[in-house]
Amino acid sequence: MEAALEAFHAAQPLREGMPRGELREKTTGTAPVELFDSVLADLQEIGKVRVARDAVARAGHRIKLSAEEQEARDFLTETYLRSGFQPASLADIAARHRKDAKVLSRIERMLISEGTLVRVAEGMVFHREMLEELKSTVRREKRKNDLVDVAFFKELVGVTRKYAIPLLEWLDREHVTRRVGKERVVL
Repeated sequence: MEAALEAFHAAQPLREGMPRGELREKTTGTAPVELFDSVLADLQEIGKVRVARDAVARAGHRIKLSAEEQEARDFLTETYLRSGFQPASLADIAARHRKDAKVLSRIERMLISEGTLVRVAEGMVFHREMLEELKSTVRREKRKNDLVDVAFFKELVGVTRKYAIPLLEWLDREHVTRRVGKERVVL
C-alpha cells in the first residue's frame, strides 16, 4: 500500500490522496474488503497513512505548488469568487486572461477536490462561498414564501435561466429545496 501511494503521489502531486477504491484494487484486488480495511487501519494507527474523506495519502504527503501553480490557484479562487453566480467556463477564463489552460485545469480539479470550488453541473463551477451565500438567501426567503419558482429565483439571484436551473438542481441535491412540479419547496 505504501509503494502504491508513493507512486500515486509522484504521478498526481496535486491530488490530496488516492481514492480508496483505486488503492484497494491495486493492492488487495479480489481479497476480502475486510483485509484491505484491516491493513489500512493498521497503517493509519502506526502513522504511515492518513485517510481523509474517500482518499488515502502517505502521512507526510502535502500538496506542493510551484510558483506558477500557486499563482493559478490564487487567480482561479479570486476569479470564481468575483464571478458570483454567473461564472465563465474555464476555457473562457483562460482565453480572456491569456493563461495556460492546462495549468488552470489541473488547479481547478485540485480546488474542486479540496472543496474550495464546487462543480454544480458539467462546465459550471462556483466558489463554495457563493453557494453558501445562495443557501442563506434561499432560506431567508422561506420566511416570506415556502415556494420558489424559476422566474422568482432568477430575479432573486440575478441570473439567467442558463444558471438558474443548475443552481436550483444543486439546491435540491443539497436538501435546501425540493422540487414539486414546476416549483421548489424551501426546506
